[in-house]
Amino acid sequence: EIGTIEDLKDAKEMTFHYNYGSEEEHLEQLKIQIAKAIELKNQDRHSFEKLGNKLFVHVNDVHGKELVGKKLVYLYQRLLE
Repeated sequence: EIGTIEDLKDAKEMTFHYNYGSEEEHLEQLKIQIAKAIELKNQDRHSFEKLGNKLFVHVNDVHGKELVGKKLVYLYQRLLE
């Protein structure tokens, strides 16, 4: 999977993603994900908004500017030691 999806860890279940090994598999997996999205939307018309809000909170908690900034400061300080 692409790095951005892998970085989400368990939260990647809040996205529509897939792996494929060939163009044929790509098209098949894409169709499956589109069908899942349609089904989800049919079950709850607010489902995408809910997923988006949950994902936003996750990304902000795990990859927020303040946290990333602190990690970078720590990294740079260790490099200078």
